[in-house]
Amino acid sequence: MKKLKTVLALPLILAMSCKPIINPNPIVINNPPITNLSISPESGCAPVTAEISLTGADLDEDEITEYKLMIDTEDDGIIDETVIDSNPITINRTFDNVGRVRIYGRCTDEHGLNSNRKNIEFIVSEPTPGNVLPTIKFSVSSKSGLYPLTSDISLEGEDSDGTITEYKLEFDYGTDGTIDETITDSKPINISKTFDYDKIGTTKIRGTVTDDKEGKATTSTDVEVIGRNDLSAKISFEDYHIGSYFDFVGEVENLTGNNLYIDNSNGDSLEYLLIKEGGTKPILDRTFDKESQITLYNDGKLNLNFEENEIYFSFCNAKISIFGMNLGYNPESNPEFTGIWIGPVGFPNPGYVFTESGMYHLEIIAKYSTSSMGGETYKQKLTSSSFEVE
Repeated sequence: MKKLKTVLALPLILAMSCKPIINPNPIVINNPPITNLSISPESGCAPVTAEISLTGADLDEDEITEYKLMIDTEDDGIIDETVIDSNPITINRTFDNVGRVRIYGRCTDEHGLNSNRKNIEFIVSEPTPGNVLPTIKFSVSSKSGLYPLTSDISLEGEDSDGTITEYKLEFDYGTDGTIDETITDSKPINISKTFDYDKIGTTKIRGTVTDDKEGKATTSTDVEVIGRNDLSAKISFEDYHIGSYFDFVGEVENLTGNNLYIDNSNGDSLEYLLIKEGGTKPILDRTFDKESQITLYNDGKLNLNFEENEIYFSFCNAKISIFGMNLGYNPESNPEFTGIWIGPVGFPNPGYVFTESGMYHLEIIAKYSTSSMGGETYKQKLTSSSFEVE
């Protein structure tokens, strides 16, 4: 990670009104809802009854206005049943035909944004001669929420004609089909698990019980771990072509009732990355150096202009300290001083010049503390809309 060298060439500090420096028509980041779809159990011998659950979550705390569940009983691409409701859906269905059942789920928020359509499969098999398959009891207390998300996970089972010899939990972080963690035991499993920043996204948890005749019962569910929403971002871009400098106008705002601190001497950071979509690493990476501290008070804003190779900052309800110099203000002791402007802040290297056409976006990654310098530390990634370079 390249460090920002803070160079203040006759910095200009002016009292000003608390107005953002955002362009008239900024890109406001709004996230689509997240769909949680599960079935229990996820396989069985015909005829088998399963409970299907469709719930949702929204990072922006928008209302989810529609839940849509679709069932393809023969996995042939034809939807045989559709259930639509304004509330989360939980239904029981019995499947008689041996084969594969495909189930789809989708949520829509109050702005008309749809989640990605999720799907799960349900396997209906022939009865097993000479063995009654075990039944499974699987529960996950919290299936969605802001990180760090703690959830109590319970896996139990019963077997009417024998004993259960193994209980197994499998965790697929990122739902890429790879099992990243496995927990096995000869007795029921009851654990509490915390999903931190590195687990943001979807985790599939699969529970399996195995009896003494190798009969198995399996079910799974998804856990959606959502990034923090303590900060919001509005980012405006210009029209770019090959040879243009990368410039942007942005605003980061504290949405909490607490003070937020970005103190690099304490291991915090505020980082800006320019991403070429389809690439493997950022093409521009800038961050504050270790001598810079920012305090965003309640409703505090950090406004930025990135111009060629310099960043200009202004602050509302906030303060900045560079090399021990306080350049902001305390709203309690000086409420009439409504903001500052500081610039330019130079980089040791020139700003990025576009050399390839394609789609790009900007990411802001903040590591920050809450309430006081000894408070909890979190990370949050704010991602802009995509823009095209021609």
